[in-house]
Amino acid sequence: MAKSPRTRHRGRRFERLEKAYGSYWLVRDLKTDIYYAAWFDEEARQTRRRTLHTTSGVEAEKIAENLEKSGITGDP
Repeated sequence: MAKSPRTRHRGRRFERLEKAYGSYWLVRDLKTDIYYAAWFDEEARQTRRRTLHTTSGVEAEKIAENLEKSGITGDP
């Protein structure tokens, strides 16, 4: 018997890259290949993501390095 769509496991959507940039790390959307900056929001106790508007890993790393160098924390 087939499972109902509500109980079916959707699978993993995001892939976390190993290197961290200050309080951020990079994640890639496995369906669209778009990179995101991710961070943990202490107040809400949730992981947050903000798109970097790129599918290039090299470009995403440069953006993340700039966030770290600028000392930006929280929602970039």
